[in-house]
Amino acid sequence: MMYGVFFVLLWTFAHAAISLDLEEKFHQLHENYIQFKDKVLAELKEKDQQYKALTAKVNQLEIKLQQQESLTMATQSEPSAGHNSTKVLRQATVKVPTSCLDVYINGQTTNMATPLSGIYLIMGPKFVETVFCDFTKLITDPSSQRWIGYADIKSAPIYFYVQRNTPFTATNIPIPFQIERVNIGGAMDLPSGKFTAPRDGTYFFSFAGLAQFPNSTSKVHLKIALYFNGAYVGTSECAETNTAGHSSTLTLQLTLNLQKGVQVWLQIWAITAGVSLWDSRYNHTHFTGWILQEEIANSLL
Repeated sequence: MMYGVFFVLLWTFAHAAISLDLEEKFHQLHENYIQFKDKVLAELKEKDQQYKALTAKVNQLEIKLQQQESLTMATQSEPSAGHNSTKVLRQATVKVPTSCLDVYINGQTTNMATPLSGIYLIMGPKFVETVFCDFTKLITDPSSQRWIGYADIKSAPIYFYVQRNTPFTATNIPIPFQIERVNIGGAMDLPSGKFTAPRDGTYFFSFAGLAQFPNSTSKVHLKIALYFNGAYVGTSECAETNTAGHSSTLTLQLTLNLQKGVQVWLQIWAITAGVSLWDSRYNHTHFTGWILQEEIANSLL
């Protein structure tokens, strides 16, 4: 009986010793794992920092290379050697920016601090555009320039509003005007009735008038057309039958893309005898227009 008890006690102590040994080994393995993980994470962090530093250096070198190429080309194309070289290089390279790269190079060329990432204006194919430049990325990375929208910039204000105060019946000639309410930019010539576009761009025009009809049992009408460099682009007509000497209104609105120098005017296209584009001191005839959007790129040529 005593041998049995002794054996049980011996087995219990041995089992406890083995358990303690295994627990200690497990604890040691856990500690080793934590140390190894921390070491690996530290090395990865260090490598990541090194990668970012190298990427920034490559970015700077690439920008300087592109800048140097621009400066070299500008120097080679400069005919005079008697000017101050720094001034010549700046004049040759500082230009209206057409990209975030130009924004960066212009800043470097004029000895300004490296531009910060942000919103900038650049010259697009026709209009000034708003973009976001991310200078934390490689300047050649397409994602470093993000388009936002167009900037409504005009080199000069252009708008007019003119009127008549007498009847008009002549056909095949521009309708002249007598009263100038507004003519900013001087593009509207009242005696000739012609508007001459001073800039490339998109323009809006609006006309309103009053047709005076005589007593008639047959159909009478008045048709007004807007002409664009000699060809009509839109008409407005009012017609009546069995009239008793009353009047009728007519209107016309158009939006046109015009190049600099193109002329726009109104004229009577068709009119029945006895009918007139009526006007008096109350000014029933109105012609107005303005530039909606200028193709600003052409204004800088």
